[in-house]
Amino acid sequence: MNSITIDGTVEKDINDSQWSKFVIERPISYYSVSQADIQRPDLISNKVYGNTQYFWVLMKFNQIDDIWNDLSAGDVLKCPNSFDIEQFFSVTKNNG
Repeated sequence: MNSITIDGTVEKDINDSQWSKFVIERPISYYSVSQADIQRPDLISNKVYGNTQYFWVLMKFNQIDDIWNDLSAGDVLKCPNSFDIEQFFSVTKNNG
């Protein structure tokens, strides 16, 4: 899996073919989007996972491609377990 460094943070570069390897083995949780969360998936990730690095996973998992127009107050997001996310990273890293 490729990585890119943005503002000193290493971000994983996942393409759609790798996304098909994402497996849910643990219960998902749910998050209700507030007005303060609009256009700020990083804040949602921080509230759900305690860090901002999974914001793109939340958006991809919920089929939100455009945070400016597809994310609204009152939306309920499905949040995969952080262990499933890390397992996905491990699988894609080891299997390209």
